[in-house]
Amino acid sequence: MSNCHDLRRRYTRANATHLSGMTLIELLIAMAIASTLAVAGYRALASLTGSARTLTETTQRWQALDAHATAIERAYRRAAPGMNFAMAPNALKINVLAPAQGVSAVQFGAPDETVRGWAFAAWDGTAWISDWNAPRPPAGLRVTMTTVQGDVTERVYAL
Repeated sequence: MSNCHDLRRRYTRANATHLSGMTLIELLIAMAIASTLAVAGYRALASLTGSARTLTETTQRWQALDAHATAIERAYRRAAPGMNFAMAPNALKINVLAPAQGVSAVQFGAPDETVRGWAFAAWDGTAWISDWNAPRPPAGLRVTMTTVQGDVTERVYAL
């Protein structure tokens, strides 16, 4: 009987030792779950980084377009009276009053790293016309800018 009792005690001890550790399958499953979570986290981080870069580039592009539009509006509003205001379909030349220099010519319409194409039109009081050459600015000015990416934006100014 004591021999049977010793066997039972050894068997119980062996099972207790076996149950306290992890099997190889359990370890592999845990590693698979951890690696799946790591891959998902990496993809999410890469997506956020790409989105932030795209948003920054788009913001810079629109800020550059806004700077062009602001410069045109400023020149249009400061057009020198009695000086020539010349406009063609894709070029604009305005003589502006500069505080220190007197009158200076400002030109728009050249393509750059932001704007691929320009289109200008003047409001003569009845219709939009593409050519204007007069000693006074038109009543309205329409500026259409086509970006290098193909986006089109239009601004209309009036005196």
